[in-house]
Amino acid sequence: MDANRIWARIDFLGAFGGLWFGIAARDALSAAFGWATIVNVAALAYVGQKLGFSVSAGQGWSQVLFYAAICFSVGVAIAFAVNLAFVSHFKAYRELRPLALGIRNNLRSPDFVCNNTARGYNASVTVTNRSSRHLLDCVVHILNAPQVDGSIRPRFVEKFDLPPKSTRTIFIAYWFSRQLPNSDDPAVNLSGPVGAGFGGNRSAVSSGSVLQVRVAAPDVPTKHIGCTVCIDNQQRLLRTTAMKLNTLFEV
Repeated sequence: MDANRIWARIDFLGAFGGLWFGIAARDALSAAFGWATIVNVAALAYVGQKLGFSVSAGQGWSQVLFYAAICFSVGVAIAFAVNLAFVSHFKAYRELRPLALGIRNNLRSPDFVCNNTARGYNASVTVTNRSSRHLLDCVVHILNAPQVDGSIRPRFVEKFDLPPKSTRTIFIAYWFSRQLPNSDDPAVNLSGPVGAGFGGNRSAVSSGSVLQVRVAAPDVPTKHIGCTVCIDNQQRLLRTTAMKLNTLFEV
């Protein structure tokens, strides 16, 4: 492991630790006015009865406020300990690594159905924002897309914004089946902007090809996912299967 990766890991651990404790403290203050205080009041009432003291209407306000302050403080401590041990580290990790990707299989395009004479099927990637931040300018590329000139280069697919705790479906490839005498598409077409002229910036891959998809957003780690796109000639549809990427296409 080189020095840059070591320092990056140290920076991540520092940011993770700060978020871990910060989220635990924030959630503890919120819970102190809810379940934590209720549990603590019940526990203190039980313990007080065993020890021979309790709070009643005949006592002075100073004693009542003192008892309430104890309940609130202990409630905050209980909520902080619970969140620190079981909850806040998950939230902290999702704040630092907000993007989660998935593969959707056999998703038919609603825009590509023409009286059942031509049906379009899409390979798609789901992009989920697991954080509380609004992610702006998210960009999707297919890294190993064949170009018109025969080269292999990244192909731009889509740019979008992603609100907190939301998921967006990105179509990365499509295929058409058609009724006779028209023939089905011979290859899987890749999504992305097209251009005028011969070729029109279109790009296609053969059945069984592996696509490497990259999703990037400012100030968050980039995510990659791989999938295999296959034409099922018997069922006449497009099948997409997630694949683990051992190596990434060098951009």
